[in-house]
Amino acid sequence: MRIVDKTEAEFWDKNTNVSIISELTDNKYFIRYKGKINDSLRKLYKKDPYISVEGKMINYNKTNLRESGLNKPKSVPSAVHIAAAIASYARIIINEYKNIPGNPCIMSDTDSAVLPFPLPDHLVGKGLGQMKLVNVIKKGIFIKKKTYYILDSENKEIIKASGVDSSKLSYEHFIKLLNGETITIERTTFNLDWDGFSINVIKSDIQIQGLQGEIKTLNNIYKNEINLSPKFSHLERFIYFIFIVSYLTLLIIFIYHLN
Repeated sequence: MRIVDKTEAEFWDKNTNVSIISELTDNKYFIRYKGKINDSLRKLYKKDPYISVEGKMINYNKTNLRESGLNKPKSVPSAVHIAAAIASYARIIINEYKNIPGNPCIMSDTDSAVLPFPLPDHLVGKGLGQMKLVNVIKKGIFIKKKTYYILDSENKEIIKASGVDSSKLSYEHFIKLLNGETITIERTTFNLDWDGFSINVIKSDIQIQGLQGEIKTLNNIYKNEINLSPKFSHLERFIYFIFIVSYLTLLIIFIYHLN
């Protein structure tokens, strides 16, 4: 996905499979494309292209080509600024769930959060703005964002790992990562050769680094963040005491005048 000027947008439109093209300003376009179109179509689809029909040369413009089905039609244009605003507001709203006193967030994403304790009933449901309870977790290992192991209340394993085939990972792998070890997973990718119209299968190894430093568990979080009582200096306690006494004095005077 790119934001380009009109000339570059026309270049990608002629040479690649374009799925989205949307005009942002007079000379700026948002475009999403993937892969080259076939050589014969690429030669055919250029400025004032022509083809031979029954020995005659006939000019075709872009509209004619699209109607003929030779060029991939564009999808509905998207409003990039609205999509960006929605994602930004989602990140702001999720912060409310990441900072609940007594319910420290274990892991979160743009629209989700893993918490040790249930949310109040009015925050959970199917209504607009409410959260949905997806899983009740019996055991969880969270290495980093989008890389975690969950065993839910129905003994179902849920394994996610960004950039890696999750089916190749197991509970034992996450135990190694939790202990700071680095694991190696084989990854399969496909390389499309447009010139020879062939697909090359490439196998490579990818490494996932384990946790470094102190390991945090739910027990540690509970001890350090929930049961830790606030510590005040003697001066802060004195100021707090004066404030309470002053507030109570003013309240008594106010009640006295009311009577």
